[in-house]
Amino acid sequence: MNGKKILIGVVALIVIIVGGLYAVIASLDVNEYRDVIAAEAEKATGRKLTLAGELELNVSLSPSITASDITFTNAGWGSRPEMIKLKDVSVEVALLPLISGNIQVKRLVMSGLDVLLETDKKGTPNWVFASAKKAEKESSDNDDGDAGDAALPTVNLVELRDIHLTWKDGQSGDSKIVKISKLIGQADGASSPLDFELVAALNDSAITASGKLGPLAELSNDDKPWPLSVSLQAGGATVKIAGSIANPMAASGMALKLAVSGNSVADMSALAGASLPPLGPYSVSGDLKGSPANISLSNLAVKMGGSDLSGKVQVKAGKGKPSIAATLSSKLLNVDDFTGPKQEAAAPAATEKKEEGGEKRVFSADPLPLEALSSVDVAANVAIAKLMASGVVLEGIDLVANIKGGKADVNLKKGSLSGGALSARITADGRKGKSDVTAKFKATDVDVGKMLKEMKVTDLLDAKVSTGADIKGKGTSVRAIMAGLNGKLDVVSTNAIVGSKYLDLIAADLLTAMVPGGDKKDETKVNCFVTGFDIKNGIATNSAFLFDTARVVITGGGTINLQNEKIDLDFEPKPKEASLLSLAVPLEVTGTLAEPSAGPNKGAVAAGVAVAVVTTAINPLGLLIPLISGGSEDKNPCVAALQGSGKTAPKPAAAQVQPAPEKKEESGGVGGLLKGLLKK
Repeated sequence: MNGKKILIGVVALIVIIVGGLYAVIASLDVNEYRDVIAAEAEKATGRKLTLAGELELNVSLSPSITASDITFTNAGWGSRPEMIKLKDVSVEVALLPLISGNIQVKRLVMSGLDVLLETDKKGTPNWVFASAKKAEKESSDNDDGDAGDAALPTVNLVELRDIHLTWKDGQSGDSKIVKISKLIGQADGASSPLDFELVAALNDSAITASGKLGPLAELSNDDKPWPLSVSLQAGGATVKIAGSIANPMAASGMALKLAVSGNSVADMSALAGASLPPLGPYSVSGDLKGSPANISLSNLAVKMGGSDLSGKVQVKAGKGKPSIAATLSSKLLNVDDFTGPKQEAAAPAATEKKEEGGEKRVFSADPLPLEALSSVDVAANVAIAKLMASGVVLEGIDLVANIKGGKADVNLKKGSLSGGALSARITADGRKGKSDVTAKFKATDVDVGKMLKEMKVTDLLDAKVSTGADIKGKGTSVRAIMAGLNGKLDVVSTNAIVGSKYLDLIAADLLTAMVPGGDKKDETKVNCFVTGFDIKNGIATNSAFLFDTARVVITGGGTINLQNEKIDLDFEPKPKEASLLSLAVPLEVTGTLAEPSAGPNKGAVAAGVAVAVVTTAINPLGLLIPLISGGSEDKNPCVAALQGSGKTAPKPAAAQVQPAPEKKEESGGVGGLLKGLLKK
């Protein structure tokens, strides 16, 4: 009986207290507190808060207050006077929890919110307030232990509509606008998970998102990871993020699973504010851990079209220079999957740049981005089972790349190109403002015929080619490096088969100029092709050249000036049949690398220089033997040609050069030059 009386008394007391609170609240003129609110805001931020509209109080068991026409000033350097403009806001709270000092926001509704976030030219953000540190210090000075700890308000429902968020980067000049038509967040309490739904647009591209976030009361709880599960759709892509963040306020302690997928990268053009290529379908997934200053992505799996890439990447972006460490592998990597469809138009080579004086140059004078070598450190190990680029197939690639302290070292430890072995190493040192470059390259027994077939050129050439290069240079541009280049370049091919119909096509009938009367078989066998360039201070000297077929041996040499890109090469055909002596004409190649010209040697023609017939080979070219793998093997056709002991046959009395056919020029870059040399 006494318990019943106590319960009745408690209920009665609560009713009296609630009734008293109700009466007090009902009697308040909230507009009297507008100046107090504005003053406290300015004290804390150094900015002016203006409540232009009337404050309205609705008294009930769930009292609410409504405000309108609210502005908050921007930083003095800002692009507009207001940082925040708000049309309407309404806050509804539960009355009973106020008895114990708890604030339970049952409903928070905003509409017409316009927020400007921007930085100045120094990168200073407008959300850093002048009085923030002062306010923080005053709060600390007034702190008397637990008395200063205030419980976070409980928010059950947040509803935002018609929201504009503008971002302006004062350093880059970039700006973006996010329009939020709806953002709803709902939770049972501050300690309960928050369900949310978002409908927005970035650069007029639709964005939708939904998911579940951790309790708002635990946002600042470092002892317990804050969970989240989010699904987002934007620009044709679906993004899923799930996991937890140990310290969400600092974005540290991330342990998230990330998955992104879509049909085409081009669908994100509106989001990116730029035209993106139609690449895809694509997907990216991995485990994201760490913080923005030290983040790792493990179990990385990338798919783009038919290509794949997997491995792990770690990025450290602390106070010093950022560093990247990566271990990546691929079963198939098709470069075309990442570059988009080829342009149909056959434009001139991109490297053939026309200078102001009308002269075309192959080597670019544009400054090399040497500063990039000093801006980041990179350590990458890459293994690719099969690499495809424009039909060319490389296999078994083992690549190590390192950039540290302004020095780069890229080492292709091994690889295979059309059955031939590849190795290469390139180093660049950009610490002194000029790039010291070294490059070593070696390719052995590359099946060029197979490679051409893979490129859909079926019967042009069947040959195995070996080549090697060892060069050094220094400069701030490719042109400067080539102008002072030093080193060697060698090329060897044996037992090649060339389609004769293509000789006429690609060489503009230079065959007729050099060796007229040649047969018209479907193919021509090239016993040996070997040449070597010695490069010193930008001058590439071709001291020995041999092109040997069943009917003719072509020898020659000359120089290519890499400083001004001028060509000065001479080639002499030596028929193996006396009947062709009167028709064979020495050839000269002049012009520039961008615009070479090939045709009969006018000086030799005018002087009536005689051309000899040979029975075997040209003995003086024995210096080329070191270029040939297995040069001591008697069965090697190049060795046989270069070591031949036969002597030049006597010249017939009438075997003088006859007037040459009209010169036909061959233009079209380095490719055109090589085509001009491929004559039987």
